[in-house]
Amino acid sequence: MLNYILTIFVILLVNFSTHASWGEVVKLRGKSTILLPHKLKARNLKKGDLVVEDSSIVTQKKTFVQIKMSDGSKVTIGPSSKMVLSIENKNASLFSLLKGKLRIKAKRKDKKHLFIKTRTASLGVRGTDFVVNYTPKSNRTSILTFEGNVAIAKDSTQIITSEKKEVKKKIIEDLDKLLDEKVIHVKKSDFTSIGLKESKPIAPVKINPTQFILLRKDESLGTIKQRVDLKQLREERKILLSEIKAKNLGEHDLIHGGLISQDDGIYVPPKDIEAKERVGKITSNGKFIAPKGLKLDSALGFVAKNSQDEESKQRAIEINESLGKQVISDPDDPRYNRYFNIE
Repeated sequence: MLNYILTIFVILLVNFSTHASWGEVVKLRGKSTILLPHKLKARNLKKGDLVVEDSSIVTQKKTFVQIKMSDGSKVTIGPSSKMVLSIENKNASLFSLLKGKLRIKAKRKDKKHLFIKTRTASLGVRGTDFVVNYTPKSNRTSILTFEGNVAIAKDSTQIITSEKKEVKKKIIEDLDKLLDEKVIHVKKSDFTSIGLKESKPIAPVKINPTQFILLRKDESLGTIKQRVDLKQLREERKILLSEIKAKNLGEHDLIHGGLISQDDGIYVPPKDIEAKERVGKITSNGKFIAPKGLKLDSALGFVAKNSQDEESKQRAIEINESLGKQVISDPDDPRYNRYFNIE
């Protein structure tokens, strides 16, 4: 009996050791599950759990999970998200984001790269702070950078599923090459996104400074309501504008920057730059709220809440014209048929 127990223990130990340890769950709110490698059933995630290579994590609504990596970097998984730690080795870490949001505060100063892969893009970072969102409904990947510089490139290759070392090595080599050749850099307070049909990400734009500060302060990715000190907010805004001006990054563009809906990966330009009139509002967490009578759909853009409200329907059409390729406007777009399940 003792030999049997020892045999089982050795098998489990070997199985665990073949997958590189990556990090530990340090914060958890709400309900989330983790599927470990070679397991058929997911289990509830809890604080203190270790995450290893080939693990997948799924979060529910009003849930976020924060994981601290061995180098001190922090990865926060937002609500209604699914992430797979596809690769963890001495040369690189790779997350596959299948849906939802990730915020990453990377502290890597060595040569080890950190990559994020979605259905439509690949990202490469070292020391930086940013949030990335992938919306399956519209096949759109978006990024907002809080500090540092994020490299993003168009990439529609499949999400990584193989566990073979030689395959993973080739994946990292391909990502390195891709991000060297066809890359757009997303700097502080910049936002960009890319969809399935686009050849490259949209030109980075500077978002509204107040929304930027609120989103940067929110480490729960919208799950915990923030208290806002208006005096402190004004001071932080002044500092931000001074930094932008000192770096010649376009203070005018920042002051009149539009709002973003992170959940949908959409940038909404201001209606009137000179009058500083914006489309929509933001909450204390920086979350976007559509104008009265409208709602924002990640695939279709703005639509009227009431299909009989002709005034709101017309307003939605006018706003959507400013969104460009971010939303579906052409019935011949293959996403349109998939969205409405038309054969």
